[in-house]
Amino acid sequence: MISRGKVAVMSLNPYEAPQTETPFLPESVPSSSTLSTSYASFPKTMFVWTVVCGISAIPGFIWGIGTMAQKNAAAMGTGILVFILFYVAGDYATRGTPFRTSRSIRLTLRIGYWSRLVISILFPIGMFIDVYAGMIAVNILGLATNAPMQEGSFLLIFAMTLVTGMIINVGLAAYMSVVFGVIQFFQFVLGNRRSRPVEG
Repeated sequence: MISRGKVAVMSLNPYEAPQTETPFLPESVPSSSTLSTSYASFPKTMFVWTVVCGISAIPGFIWGIGTMAQKNAAAMGTGILVFILFYVAGDYATRGTPFRTSRSIRLTLRIGYWSRLVISILFPIGMFIDVYAGMIAVNILGLATNAPMQEGSFLLIFAMTLVTGMIINVGLAAYMSVVFGVIQFFQFVLGNRRSRPVEG
C-alpha cells in the first residue's frame, strides 16, 4: 500500500503495527528533459556577459572606429554596455523558469553563444557579419533621421551601435532556432530507438 509517498512494511510479528518507510519513487527523480541547477553570483554573471558581449563586439568596434566613429568611441562603448546590462537582466529574469531548466534550451544557448564567440574571433567571417549589420543600421538610421552618418554625433553613433546589435541578435536568435530544432529532432529519434521493444 502506498499512501502519501510511504509504503506499509509488514512485520513477521502479526501483533506488531505495520511500519512505514519512504520509497524511492519515480516522482522524486528529475525529468530527463529538465535539470536542477545553481546560478552564478552577480559579479560572475557580469563578468561572463562582459566577456561574451565584449568579444562579440570586437569586429564591429574595429569597423566603427575605422569609419565613422573615430571621435565617438565612447558612444560605441556605451552601446555595448547597454547590451551587457540587458543580458545580465535577462539572465536574472529567467532564473528558475522552465526556459532555464530545459536541457535542450541550455544546450542551444551554449552552442549559439560559443558559435558567436568563435565567429567573432575568426577573420574575416566575424568582420563580414558585423560590417553587413552595421551597414544596414546606417541605412536605417539615415532614412529615419536624414542625418549625415560620416561624422555622427555621440547620440547617432550610440543609436547605430544599438541597432547593429539588435540586427546581429535577431540573426543569432534565428540560428539558435535552427540549432534547437536539430536538437529536438535527434532527441526524438534517440527516444524512439530506446523505447522500441527488442525483438528476438
